[in-house]
Amino acid sequence: MLAVMLAVVSMCGSFALALSPMGPPAAGLEKGQFMAGIDYSYSDMDVRMSHGRSPGGGPSLTMNNLKNHYVLANLGYGIRDNWELSFRIGGGAARDKEPGGISIKTNSPTPGNGYVIGFGTKATFVEEPKIKWGGLFQLLRAEADARAVAGGRSWTADIGLWEIQLAAGPTYKLNEKASIYGGPFLHIIDGRFTASPRTGTGRIRYSLEEGSIFGGYIGTEINTTDNSVFRFEYQHTAAADALGMSLLFKLN
Repeated sequence: MLAVMLAVVSMCGSFALALSPMGPPAAGLEKGQFMAGIDYSYSDMDVRMSHGRSPGGGPSLTMNNLKNHYVLANLGYGIRDNWELSFRIGGGAARDKEPGGISIKTNSPTPGNGYVIGFGTKATFVEEPKIKWGGLFQLLRAEADARAVAGGRSWTADIGLWEIQLAAGPTYKLNEKASIYGGPFLHIIDGRFTASPRTGTGRIRYSLEEGSIFGGYIGTEINTTDNSVFRFEYQHTAAADALGMSLLFKLN
């Protein structure tokens, strides 16, 4: 069942400009241990569109309250007891429902029109009986076709995006089944948006970035069985709010 779930997620089309789940900032795998599962996140984000070029001059603007979803297959491996790596692949959807400016919808009826792929690493710096301190780094690359509305016209768009998340903080063990974690983090978006009209001539091009890069997050990890964990977390920056969930299985 897990193999089928991972295959379906890896083939889903489109993508989102979303905050992806981070989990505890400290490593949680033993040396040589594998982990596999699925991440999901929903976020509401303000995205800046700057350095624009278009027939109308390309003034800078902000897409407010862009609704986003991520669904990612997550594969992890313990390099050492205090250091782990992860690999992610999947997709999602993004939609801006506000009138005016540029509206974007990336969820398309045509499958295979985009992807999200990336990797991450976590390390434990200090470990005590009930608390671990660590840090993490995540990098995602996304590409997608999209539909856009700008200036009263329909456009066929292409979006490319790099997303970086860095976090540090504690993981506190409440009991044998549950832990809480969190801390400050950085969320950096660097991307581009290009579009051509479905009829007629013209071209739009913008750089994409998040409205604010500084934030904080908090979450909980529950050991549902000896080999599986469930995570739920909340992330916040001045420009975004996100809820994330993960269901992960330790394979040995």
